[in-house]
Amino acid sequence: MFPVFLLVLGLSGLAASIVSWFTEIGCRSEIEQAEPAFAKRLFRSTGDQIIFGTGPVRVWTLFFATAPTSIRSSIHLLRWVCGAQLLVFLAFVGCIIGMALSDALTQ
Repeated sequence: MFPVFLLVLGLSGLAASIVSWFTEIGCRSEIEQAEPAFAKRLFRSTGDQIIFGTGPVRVWTLFFATAPTSIRSSIHLLRWVCGAQLLVFLAFVGCIIGMALSDALTQ
């Protein structure tokens, strides 16, 4: 039997990815206009996203670089949205690992 919570987490991850993607698109223009140098460090090019299969935001720059004061609210919003997406993804992976371990231990 397929666990329902795994399906719910998977659908939540899909919804979180869609919300994250639209938030990143919305904040991108504001950040590029206010701080073009920081925007180059924060956002990946479209070619990198297609070739390497990555998202539009560099997570390391988003969470650990000091944001300029003029765009601090946009960076704060991006941090919350991307952080929530990462937590849902980790919960999904944790459930899969937990299910695999419980099956292995019961055999």
